[in-house]
Amino acid sequence: MDAQAERRSEPRTITTAPVKLFDERARRYRPARTIDVSTGGALIEVAGGMSLHPGDRVDLAVDLHDRLPVVRQEDLVPAIVVRTQDASATTRTVGIRFVQRQAIALAA
Repeated sequence: MDAQAERRSEPRTITTAPVKLFDERARRYRPARTIDVSTGGALIEVAGGMSLHPGDRVDLAVDLHDRLPVVRQEDLVPAIVVRTQDASATTRTVGIRFVQRQAIALAA
């Protein structure tokens, strides 16, 4: 078992879904996408220009059904950044842990 798999306490489902990530510093939403999701957290890909560090608190809305053109406060899920890694010259992957376990429905 590799080191990344050992950090995961819950099974993840590979899914690609749009995410709106609230950038507190800029006071605006940034686009992102999920790579995988579990009830305890997610791995997401964000534009490299967004500065995130382990320990940062973020709010995000995962749009599993293509229904979130406008994000409402109740759609936001609070999370903590646990790791970041450059994925390419323009993107980075961000591992997040949900503040509370989430029942994110993965069925379409």
